[in-house]
Amino acid sequence: PTAMAIGYDWLDGDLSPELKAKLRAAITHWIETFDAKGFARDHPQGNYFAGYYNAKALAALATQGDFDKSPTWWKDWHERLHLKMVQPYYAKYMAGGGWPEGWNYGAFATVNMTWPVWAATTAKGEDLFRDKRAPYTFPFDQAVHLVHFAWPDRIHMEDRGMLYDGAFDEVAPAPIWPLTVLPEILRREGDAFAPHLQRQAREVRERRKKKGPAWMDFLF
Repeated sequence: PTAMAIGYDWLDGDLSPELKAKLRAAITHWIETFDAKGFARDHPQGNYFAGYYNAKALAALATQGDFDKSPTWWKDWHERLHLKMVQPYYAKYMAGGGWPEGWNYGAFATVNMTWPVWAATTAKGEDLFRDKRAPYTFPFDQAVHLVHFAWPDRIHMEDRGMLYDGAFDEVAPAPIWPLTVLPEILRREGDAFAPHLQRQAREVRERRKKKGPAWMDFLF
């Protein structure tokens, strides 16, 4: 549903009414199913919840003014998912960044936990990052974590050798996706740490000889 929502928004003028209706129906089916019985929907920390958190927000924003369910989705995302679940939990338990499931999940989950708040700024004019009553600082905390918890080789992360809840001998690689996306978000938010993260990301990309998808690389 995240990809469908982005496509719905970006390609709006080129989509036929019939195709837009099919997209809205598919997105609705996914959201209503996950609302009712989605795995881990009731706990705000985890990769499944991160996908849900992102998908519902982007679906609401992409279809606003075009679909009667959009205001309901947005209200539920903003008031329940974000303000009641995510913001207080991340302020209390995720201060300083990191990802308890390990970086095999944390790379994409970090992006999913950042996109909707960034999208709210551009689509609604609401700065939830800097909300004085309930600021959402996780992306900024994560940026610092990615620098300070990197090994000296710049291509591994200190995670105590844990990729899952079970013990693993393998050391987590430095996550390309958040390292590629977060510098631009920090720049746009005027955060002073942005150039430090950009430098770290450049070194990781060079040493791992790996880049993110083309759209991420464009942001970088």
